[in-house]
Amino acid sequence: MTPSQARLWAVVASERPMVVARVKQRVLPHAVDDAVQTVLERAARLILRDRLVIAEGIDARPIVRAWLTAVLRRVCTEVRRTEVAAKRIRDAMAEEVRPPPDPMSRLTAREELAQVPRGLRALDLVTLDAFLRHGCNYASTAADLGIPIGSLSTRIHEIRAYLRRRRALDK
Repeated sequence: MTPSQARLWAVVASERPMVVARVKQRVLPHAVDDAVQTVLERAARLILRDRLVIAEGIDARPIVRAWLTAVLRRVCTEVRRTEVAAKRIRDAMAEEVRPPPDPMSRLTAREELAQVPRGLRALDLVTLDAFLRHGCNYASTAADLGIPIGSLSTRIHEIRAYLRRRRALDK
């Protein structure tokens, strides 16, 4: 780092409280540290590449403040866009309701549950009962049982496979 770059970096480092204050105004609290770090890293990179050069005898503080504000705005916009995209993904995943690929055709009513062949585990019977009570809806059944949708899907798949094997043996 050259002496002029070092002087410029000293001015940037002295403006860190201003950067922190402005970042706090623009992004959510959990992202402040990362955004401040990104702003300072970009400033250092630009200083080292001689993208910001200030002549001797000129007060660098107002120029650096304006320059840092421009960098800060870009970084905060990127952080907010990332946060919005992550929120959209989280919301989409929370609202995702996969319809059952093949509703159980023979076991459509709760009364028919009593006709399920012996050999199923008690857990399978509880799962099947809840699945039928919720109208073959994976999301609400999984929420009722307190298990992930994937686990419920696996259990239903195993129950169906068991019933298919039993029907094949009965024929």
